[in-house]
Amino acid sequence: MKKISLAAAFAVLSVSVAATPASAVTINATKCISVTNAAGCLFGGNLGNAGDAAAAQSQYNAIRNPDILLNFLGKSDDTIPFGTTLAGDATNTVGTWSTPGFLIDFLVVKASNEFILYQLATPASSGSWSTAGLVNKKGIKHGLSHLTFFGSRSVAAVPEPATWGMMLLGFGIVGSALRRRRTLAIA
Repeated sequence: MKKISLAAAFAVLSVSVAATPASAVTINATKCISVTNAAGCLFGGNLGNAGDAAAAQSQYNAIRNPDILLNFLGKSDDTIPFGTTLAGDATNTVGTWSTPGFLIDFLVVKASNEFILYQLATPASSGSWSTAGLVNKKGIKHGLSHLTFFGSRSVAAVPEPATWGMMLLGFGIVGSALRRRRTLAIA
């Protein structure tokens, strides 16, 4: 009977451990002035998918104003649909990133069991990163785990109607000049 009770207790414990999310996202309200602040907003946990992003967005919006909207694109350590390039120093604590064809408006720098969420002043397709705000109890910076990108596909510029009009007028002038030159050459 003891063996059955022990097995049942182990099964219940296994189910309750499995039901607890392994990477719960928690905001550190004392180290989160704003995502626009140079220090960013510190969170505990992992931000590696759209569900984690929704949790971080919800927690941030609950304590800070204005609200943010995180449009998850992908992580630097995944095969993401855009050609992300990532470079870092020998300690992997500072570096640069590039996402051609995509504009990034929020960036997450993840190291150890924490991450910092930053909002870029202007959406960009390249920038720099640092793990400076992610230090252990001895004050040593952690090496980068990954970057998570939020933003949108950049849209090619579409000329305004006045620009189209100027182009058509220019083509008309060039065509007229070529026709006139041909007429003069024949005569």
